[in-house]
Amino acid sequence: MIIGVDLDGVVVDLMTPFLEFHNRNYGTSFSYQSITHQDFWIPLGLEKEEANQRLFEFMKNSSFHDIKPQRGAIDALKKLSRNHRLDVITSRPEFYTEKTIQWLSLIHI
Repeated sequence: MIIGVDLDGVVVDLMTPFLEFHNRNYGTSFSYQSITHQDFWIPLGLEKEEANQRLFEFMKNSSFHDIKPQRGAIDALKKLSRNHRLDVITSRPEFYTEKTIQWLSLIHI
């Protein structure tokens, strides 16, 4: 069976390092618990475009080493990959493709 696996928010915690970046650069004090809506720009009090610009700014300037897997995600993926093909699904922009591939190679699924 082929299983599609969403990357951000499922396999990896992109939000915590993004919020640390956002707090540092925009003088805010958001935490992971602050994001109570799937559309993350709503609790940030931003328009979608502005929030995406800030997220892309973070992604362009961050190291993929800063992005950590969710607890238990790697073990679960390794278990699934024994009997199934896993396809990564992401809406990350193309400029982040190389960093994403590097990060995936580090986790050794």
